[in-house]
Amino acid sequence: MVGMPVPPDTDEAGLAEFNAFYTDIHVPEVMAYRGYGRGTRCELYRAFRHPQPGCPRFCAIYEADAATTVAHQQRRDTPQPGRSPLSSGPPTWEKHDTL
Repeated sequence: MVGMPVPPDTDEAGLAEFNAFYTDIHVPEVMAYRGYGRGTRCELYRAFRHPQPGCPRFCAIYEADAATTVAHQQRRDTPQPGRSPLSSGPPTWEKHDTL
């Protein structure tokens, strides 16, 4: 699970770019790179009581089998130098924070 708030200065156009990039580019890239079998995005429907800085607006849930999970943990524990295999996004995306 990955929680992700939208930068506070995001306007409607920026949010539309953020969502298009998140749905059409980022989630498919993460699934392909990590070998996940399914990826689901959720958007906060209503506010919940939550410690500061509050609940993230979006949450992505990626599902994998045991072998994929082990391979992901091994890659995480032995990072490879070089460029990320994930694409850069629009300005609002580049300013996001992942929880």
